[in-house]
Amino acid sequence: MIKLSLKPSYLVLSITLLSACAIGPDYQKAPELTPDELPSWQVNNDVAQAGSSIATLDWQSFYQDPALQSFIQQALDNNIDLRIASERVYRSQIGLIASGAQFLPNFDMTFDGDREKTSKALTTTPKIDNEFKWTANVSWEIDLWGKLRRSNEADIANVQASQAEFYGSRISLIAQVAELYYIIQDAQNQIQLTNNNIVAREKSKRITELRHQQGIISGLDVSQSNVELMQEKLKLPALHNSLSSSMYQLSILLDQSPKKLNIPERDPNNLDQKVLPVGLPSELLKRRPDIIAQERRLHAVTSAIGVAKADYFPNISLVGNFGAKSLEIDDLLDDAEYWEVGADISMPLFNWGKTTANVDRAKSEYREAILNYRKAIFIAFRESAEAIENVDKNRTEYYLKRDLLAATNEYLRIANLRYNNGVISYIDVLDAQRNQAQSQQDFSAAAQSLQTSFVGLYKTLGGGWDAVSYNQALTNEEDIDSAVEQQSKVITRKIPEVPQTQEN
Repeated sequence: MIKLSLKPSYLVLSITLLSACAIGPDYQKAPELTPDELPSWQVNNDVAQAGSSIATLDWQSFYQDPALQSFIQQALDNNIDLRIASERVYRSQIGLIASGAQFLPNFDMTFDGDREKTSKALTTTPKIDNEFKWTANVSWEIDLWGKLRRSNEADIANVQASQAEFYGSRISLIAQVAELYYIIQDAQNQIQLTNNNIVAREKSKRITELRHQQGIISGLDVSQSNVELMQEKLKLPALHNSLSSSMYQLSILLDQSPKKLNIPERDPNNLDQKVLPVGLPSELLKRRPDIIAQERRLHAVTSAIGVAKADYFPNISLVGNFGAKSLEIDDLLDDAEYWEVGADISMPLFNWGKTTANVDRAKSEYREAILNYRKAIFIAFRESAEAIENVDKNRTEYYLKRDLLAATNEYLRIANLRYNNGVISYIDVLDAQRNQAQSQQDFSAAAQSLQTSFVGLYKTLGGGWDAVSYNQALTNEEDIDSAVEQQSKVITRKIPEVPQTQEN
């Protein structure tokens, strides 16, 4: 370490040098996909039309069922995993305080009191001496090469990535609550249908027993009606188990007892069949939180290259000490002061390739971040394309199974009339009942599949948060923390503002 005296004029000059350009590559916009790499939606219906996207709707506008809205809000307020994620964001932003403090001087004070006896081996007149000292110290690292600026830039990008990941968790939570809500409604409807079928089978069994007693039909019809009744009853245990499991899952998301959950019944015929435009595929790059998070990570590792390269150059700190020394503690305030100013310069000379290895590692992390960014894009396109196709398939199946249910209802009506007129056997009636019951349950399941496919589409498109404002803030150097300000209301704990990124 070299210590130099420093005049005020040199101090001013050193501070001026802080405006020098930082070492390492400046962050450039993440590489975009070529037109050949950018996929297009392969579904030609109202779901895939260009224009506005359902992803721009807030979740209250997309999920308009009041009961479902209440459950989603409870989950956003109480969900344990989301609260854990918000604490992680909070801690990452608190860490920016330390990152920003690197640019400012450090002050500390010490007080020492020593009592020393001189060794008889060193002098013929040994004595006991006292020394008392207090010192105020100041040190200020001069960011001549931009190491601190690059480090702060990386810290800000990492915080922004953690924020985007938080919003991704929030979107997933909303989707989980909505999906379980629809699954529970379907389970309740399936149980109700099964109970209705059991009542109908018991009635049919009584009728067949009476007709058998009257000699109109054989015992085979009675046995067959009893088989049908038992088969319906056997469905209930599995249905109740499925309902209980889903209720427990939802209660965990809401952080409350499943006994307090009151899920209203739903009519499969009354689903909201609104048009669901998805917009252009390229909009995913601005809306999906996972893509935004990977892009922010790419920014962070780009800055980390500059941090590693700065170790090739000297580290310069301004230092100053002011205090007092005295043999007697009473004299510390009487003409015992001393002071010292200077500069500490540390220069790496030979460290067996450690600095070069750190630079190479930072470059490797940058290349990996690019690959992770591209991977996130392709995964987002795949998930979105599959979600669009899933909505299209489930919508088609929903209408076909609705028509099938209408056909089996008519078939059962005619079968009952023909049986009452003695035209057909009771086996034919039971077959019509079986088809009608299965069609009812299939139609209820189709309604649930269609509803959950809407949930999946909304989720994969990144719906449910103000991504537009967030991205605008990221590209505005004078307002880089407004994204946090606009989104902090969804986090259960107040988060400090993010310092503004410093440009070179």
